[in-house]
Amino acid sequence: DALILTLLALPFIYLAYFGNRKWLAIPAGIVIAFLIELYALHAGRWAYAAAMPIIPFFNVGLTPVLQLGILGYVAYIIVI
Repeated sequence: DALILTLLALPFIYLAYFGNRKWLAIPAGIVIAFLIELYALHAGRWAYAAAMPIIPFFNVGLTPVLQLGILGYVAYIIVI
């Protein structure tokens, strides 16, 4: 996660367009996490427990997807 968050933060640090729109880190993080979850599930890297809230139609976990988007934004705000 640390490497992914670092890569996610780079455009917001070095490009003025994104630096002025910090909120875009949330949807960007959500999309990245969504793609990682889809890949990992289809590759058989992990499975969810019955208690995991699932995003309907896509069948990916809600909390891992939201976690990366929100954590990325919060970490960026704290550090910068």
